[in-house]
Amino acid sequence: MKHLVITLNILIICVLRNFVSSDNILGCGGFVKSSVPINFSLVEIKLYTKQGSLKYQTDCAPNNGYYLIPVYDKGEFVLKIEAPPRWNFEPKQVALIIDGQNDVCSQGKDTNFYFEGFTINGKVVSREHTSGPEGISVSLKTDKILQRTSTSKDGRYSFSKVLPGSYLLIAQHSTLEFDKSEIKIEINDKSKDIQKDLVISGYDVRGEVSSDGEPIKGVNFLLFSKKTITDVRGCIKKPVEGFTGSKLGPVLCYMESQEDGKFLFKFLTPGEYTIVPFYKGENIHFDVTPAMLTFTLGHANLVLAEKFKLQGFNVVGHVLAAPGGPPVAGARIWIDDKQETETKNDGSFTIVNMKAAIYKVVVVKENIVFDPMTVKITPSAPQLGPIIARAFKVCGKLHVTRLPTGLDLNALRLVSIESTSDPKTHPTTARTNDKGEYCAELSRGKYKVRPIIAEPELNAGLRFIPESKNLVVQDKFVTDVNFNQFLAKLSGEVKCKKSCRGAVVTLAPKLKGIVETNSFTLLDKKFNFDSVLPGDYEIGIVKEEWCWLKNKLQINVATRDVNKLEFIQSGYVMNVVSSHETVLNYALNEEKNTFKAKKGPNSLCVAQDGVYELTATGCHRFGNEKIIFDTNKLAVVVLQATHHLLSGNIKTNNQVKDIEIEVNISSPTGDLKNSTFMNKFKMDASKPNLFKYEFTLWLEPEDIVRIKPHSGLLLFSPATQTITAKDKCMEDFLTFEGRMGFFINGKILPPLEGVEIYMKDKLITETDKTGKYSIGPLLDNGEKYAVEARKPGYVLTLQKEFDFEAFKLAEIVVKVVDEKNDGIDGVLLSLSGGLDYRQNSLTEKNGELAFVNLEPGQYFLRPVLKEYSFTPPSTILDLSEGKTVNIGLKAIRIAFSCYGNITSLVGEPEPGVVVEAVGINMCKELQEEATTESEGIYRIRGLKPDCQYQVRVKNKQDPQHNLEHATPIAKTIKVQNSDIKGIDMIVFRRPAHMEISGNVVTDNEFLTTLQVKLLRDESTVHTIALTQSTFFQMPSVPFDGRSYLLRLETSLQHSSYSYSLPQVTLKANTSYQHITFKFSPVFKGSESDLHQGSHYAFPLTVLAVIIGLMYKQILPLSSLGAEFVHNVRNPAVNSSRESFGVE
Repeated sequence: MKHLVITLNILIICVLRNFVSSDNILGCGGFVKSSVPINFSLVEIKLYTKQGSLKYQTDCAPNNGYYLIPVYDKGEFVLKIEAPPRWNFEPKQVALIIDGQNDVCSQGKDTNFYFEGFTINGKVVSREHTSGPEGISVSLKTDKILQRTSTSKDGRYSFSKVLPGSYLLIAQHSTLEFDKSEIKIEINDKSKDIQKDLVISGYDVRGEVSSDGEPIKGVNFLLFSKKTITDVRGCIKKPVEGFTGSKLGPVLCYMESQEDGKFLFKFLTPGEYTIVPFYKGENIHFDVTPAMLTFTLGHANLVLAEKFKLQGFNVVGHVLAAPGGPPVAGARIWIDDKQETETKNDGSFTIVNMKAAIYKVVVVKENIVFDPMTVKITPSAPQLGPIIARAFKVCGKLHVTRLPTGLDLNALRLVSIESTSDPKTHPTTARTNDKGEYCAELSRGKYKVRPIIAEPELNAGLRFIPESKNLVVQDKFVTDVNFNQFLAKLSGEVKCKKSCRGAVVTLAPKLKGIVETNSFTLLDKKFNFDSVLPGDYEIGIVKEEWCWLKNKLQINVATRDVNKLEFIQSGYVMNVVSSHETVLNYALNEEKNTFKAKKGPNSLCVAQDGVYELTATGCHRFGNEKIIFDTNKLAVVVLQATHHLLSGNIKTNNQVKDIEIEVNISSPTGDLKNSTFMNKFKMDASKPNLFKYEFTLWLEPEDIVRIKPHSGLLLFSPATQTITAKDKCMEDFLTFEGRMGFFINGKILPPLEGVEIYMKDKLITETDKTGKYSIGPLLDNGEKYAVEARKPGYVLTLQKEFDFEAFKLAEIVVKVVDEKNDGIDGVLLSLSGGLDYRQNSLTEKNGELAFVNLEPGQYFLRPVLKEYSFTPPSTILDLSEGKTVNIGLKAIRIAFSCYGNITSLVGEPEPGVVVEAVGINMCKELQEEATTESEGIYRIRGLKPDCQYQVRVKNKQDPQHNLEHATPIAKTIKVQNSDIKGIDMIVFRRPAHMEISGNVVTDNEFLTTLQVKLLRDESTVHTIALTQSTFFQMPSVPFDGRSYLLRLETSLQHSSYSYSLPQVTLKANTSYQHITFKFSPVFKGSESDLHQGSHYAFPLTVLAVIIGLMYKQILPLSSLGAEFVHNVRNPAVNSSRESFGVE
């Protein structure tokens, strides 16, 4: 694909024109994106109001999924994507709060929707059924598992967000098997639900049978079904021996109970079945209950809740010495601690009159061991045995003739017996008596028998031969497993370059606390040691001035003599002490050898006798060039280094001939010792395109050397290096890198003159007539140089290294006219194409708009202006390089607008109020709305001709507006072929608070005992105590419709007065409420006390009666007083006057 990169100038234009904003319109746009090809034309983007009314809908550009929706009003909206069923997109909807400044539309940002795949549905079914179980794991897989789900009711499953392609569906369950567990499917935008089902083979049905709690083996369970089943699996289909038939019909199949009394039918399909038990022994027939069992199998494995049960017999057995071995005659058989019988010559026995139970069985026979047994005897298992002997007696002896000093000849010892046929069996031991004799009881098998020697005896050298004996215990008693003590003899030979006379061979035991050493002085080359106890020894040869292949041997005397021991002289010892690690060459006559001496003392062996010459090589120089060593004088050779090697190299990718280095050597005090130029190097060109020039210097410790390379062609890094020599070698210590000067050469294709070339955003040069340019020289320091080419009206794309490809940009000129061919301004033109390119702009006053600086390619153009339709409604344009395409669009008016103002009662504008036009009569399905601007002006667009609408303030408003109602409530308009203006309305706001006042009718003497309390949800909001006035005013409460309780309380005691306390429930849904309470307590004293009452009682009573009779005239006056108080405190609230009394 050609031209993948858009130059910076085009990107800037795209960003600046990505959105449209004017006094009348905002553009909300973006892309429907997909990583796989889909039909974008099937996808629609819809804009809804917050209340759910559709404002606008559009489809997507078919070439790249771009969409644009005009928004004519500010407010809250919901942007939704709608596509064919089973298509999945994220997000599904986006909430927008359009304020003209801070929202994504006003800022020109994209709102993108991403295609995430299709939803696919399928089923897992049971064999021969159309439904299946829930809980089956189903996986969606390619080369790996992408999704996993479980089936729901009826075996249904679903996968979402599945991209087009080939997939494998796999069903899995921990206990179920499948006839079809895998399905291959192809997914595309035309796919329907999966037609093929995953099929379960069937389900398990389990049961069991027992007798007196013991499982019964061999009972047949016959399976019947009312429906015909042809494909029966997982059970035995052959006829049941001895079964004559049943009224239930033919037997489908049967299963037999196992050792544990359990039986299993596998792969049964859901349905109703009947099981009939049938059990007949060799000589007896047993009844089983229940005689039949009917059950229903669903889409799951089933364990039968009801168990089958079996409703005395002889027991026979055999006793054998080994499995398949000889019988044991005369063995006594004990049952539950009572001897019942003895075995016959053939080892058999019979026990009569047994019942199903658990018994303890013991077999007794001399020299043969049987394990006690606890056995379950049941009708299904009327045989005992064969009973096999567990073990037999095995005996032997340890013969000791002489012990090492300090050991007891008659001590008791242990013998280890280890099974070789069963490695898992732990070894056992047998203890000897004072004569060394032992016995053990061993079961059948192969054994390894060996004496166990205590550590003191082992250290002293006590051994037995053989070390062990292999033993086979089969079916009889074993004797004579005997062992004898062992003593050894050692012998050997010494090989010397001259006579061996005087050399000493030593033998020392390796025992803690024993320092005894035997020695043998050689007269010739032979040596020997007799009567050696077993143990570990070190045998060595001593002659210090000689060296040996081995001067010590480690030997172990175990169960045999040790012969052919040998010592060989390898040469003569040379001792060397060196100040540094070095390589030492030594020569005798024409024979030369090399020795690597480490720092400090060294020892080496020279093979021949004579005088050797020694020389040192390596990165150290020593004072004496030649050193002498005489094998007959045994002097120590001492080496002291005076100079050390310093080496370095110069690396370059180019071979040059003018390299030299300047060397200055100074003493530690700064005095110049030597200054020279070196131009002879060892060149290493073993690696491709790498040339290495190596140099070396010999320096004394603490010398200061400064090295600087020179060349007329190369630049060096670093330019110079200074180091202080150390008392050691410094090989490959210095490295310089030489690099050639660097030039950048490039060109423009096809050739284009005057293209500006930039580096780091700085103009460097321009191309010539041939389109070529050159930059340099530059320092080749590893920095990556990047160049940029610019020329207005062209896209310049970097192709190879520093070459660019140029192509001229194209343009599209659009003109929009109405029915009179007059240009229309303000039409939103949306152009998209290429790689995420889109531009949304409004036509000028003449109806024209030019899209410039466009890359070649395919573009999609769509005009948008509410109340207009366009011909054509959209078009796809193929744009070639450098071309200009002109296109004309005709706009036809299809809808009109309604204008008006929303104000308060005092004429102030009311912004943010939603006004709607709802169609009536034949147009009742239509609805449009708008939100008032800051000046209270609104414009409702899209009203259809020949339709009547009711224009009104919408009921559902933002709660913060606190609107109560509007006047008029609605206006009816009829749309013809023009806009309608002057549809104005006045709105009224709800009060923010409710005022509560009241008065209490009572004698003045009781005022100080009274208080009025206001409660909400049983919590006190406010309390007012009455002291001198019967009138009270509560603090205002929120106008929120909640309920309050107003209650009168007193401190008078009921023991002295009789009274009732009035209360009233109020709802905060009006601006003002006035309450009257009456409080008339009666004193409980004598009549004389009553005559001594207050002098004010009578006039107050008269006043109360007057108020009661004339409350309709008096209370409005009190209400006006309360309203006056309220208006003084909150003049902005219009209060309604309401009062009532509480008696």
